[in-house]
Amino acid sequence: MSGILISTNRPGLDNLNSDAVSISPRSRFWNLKERSLKTSDAVLTFVRRIPPVRRLIDRTAAIERTSLLYDARGVGDFACTACREEVALTPFERRTDVHGQVYDLWMCLRCHAILNATHLRLVRTGDDFLSLQADASDNFYAVDDEYLSTVPDQIDACGFFDYLFSVYPKQQRGVMIDFGAGRGIVAGSGAKFFEKVYAAELSLNVLRQVHAVMPNRDRIFVTDDYRSIPDMFDCIASMHVLEHLPNLRDILEDLVARLNPGGSLFFQVPMLLRAHLVCVHYTFFTDVSARSLCRQLGLDVISISYDNDLDFLNCIARKPSSDRRPRPN
Repeated sequence: MSGILISTNRPGLDNLNSDAVSISPRSRFWNLKERSLKTSDAVLTFVRRIPPVRRLIDRTAAIERTSLLYDARGVGDFACTACREEVALTPFERRTDVHGQVYDLWMCLRCHAILNATHLRLVRTGDDFLSLQADASDNFYAVDDEYLSTVPDQIDACGFFDYLFSVYPKQQRGVMIDFGAGRGIVAGSGAKFFEKVYAAELSLNVLRQVHAVMPNRDRIFVTDDYRSIPDMFDCIASMHVLEHLPNLRDILEDLVARLNPGGSLFFQVPMLLRAHLVCVHYTFFTDVSARSLCRQLGLDVISISYDNDLDFLNCIARKPSSDRRPRPN
């Protein structure tokens, strides 16, 4: 007979016709499970009636109803440039630029970056942002002979690295990259302090003209392909560049992967202001979103500061000496 045998050597059972009682293992299991579930439900019901627990449950439900994530409206037509989030996005505000063009601005609820949804949607549908950026760079940074005559003085007046070394005295001075170099003034200033400097820019038309008159230009290497650089970096400087990149997270991950332990990322970006609303600005950082970006890249924030006269945000972060993977947002 299948089943298990339970002894009946108990008072009052001696007169049973059978010597054993057969119980199916499956039936026993489900009986025990049913009793366990009923007991659990009874315990939970009792616990929920305890006043402090009841208040905690009500408070949690209220927080959930008012949570920012409750307002998520992302549908995948664009993503956060900093953390790649596509769903936890919500409308922030609609603003006009100085020319009267309306911008649909959204906020990422994961990292709190402010996003130019109007033009990020165009990029998602195939807008050629690289050509647009290259043309904008040539037009914005155009130089003439009068400007070229002032290059040495502008390099001497550039105070970015004096500030960097004051905030981060342990900065190594081997190889630096000026990512998105523009006219190359930051790269020229870096050549006073670093052994080797790379000036990377999407279009080299203007940068090459300025490079030809730079002091210390033998230590400055101009390129339009940062991936082809053979060296690791001790410093990544990126001034007014990240806001131009709809794929900034991908690019920063590439750069930070080549950052030596103890090396720094130093960037400056414009804050949200009407004058800073242009079609090639895709991201506006806040203190929270800058810290979140660094955390996701596996960097430790050293300093976040502001140029209140110009409405710029500065961030300096370092790569830990130990091998540590980027932390989740």
